[in-house]
Amino acid sequence: MKCDRCYYENPEDVTHCMNCGEKLPEKEEVQVFTYFKPPKSKDTSPDNYNKRKNHEYYSVEYKGPEEKETKPVVLKPKKNLAIVIILSFFMTGLGHFYLGKYKRGLVFLIIALISGYLSTSIPLMIYLVIFNAGYQIIDSIICYKQQ
Repeated sequence: MKCDRCYYENPEDVTHCMNCGEKLPEKEEVQVFTYFKPPKSKDTSPDNYNKRKNHEYYSVEYKGPEEKETKPVVLKPKKNLAIVIILSFFMTGLGHFYLGKYKRGLVFLIIALISGYLSTSIPLMIYLVIFNAGYQIIDSIICYKQQ
């Protein structure tokens, strides 16, 4: 069975792709039902016999897989954890920008700028700057692992 994500040919008995780990689609079964349709008339003439012989009284109904819309698979390149940590270390919020978490990175950057400005007049605010920098590095690692 071919994987929809990486197009790797897997054995029939596996449920997940052996190459990328994507869940494989379930095998679709086709069901055919045959049932008896009662006659409309109770005519026993030879013509009616020929109609019965030609399966007018039986109907076959096909119930199989329905047409599915196929969407193109877009594989996103995996981000590098080392780059996330280095960017987060050098500038607050930059690791989040690299991961595409723009709002979160902007919040960390604004907190760093405000607390940095306030630390010039209030010496205890330097602890908020240090805490914010450490927390945003940890948060960027968590965001990386959630991708």
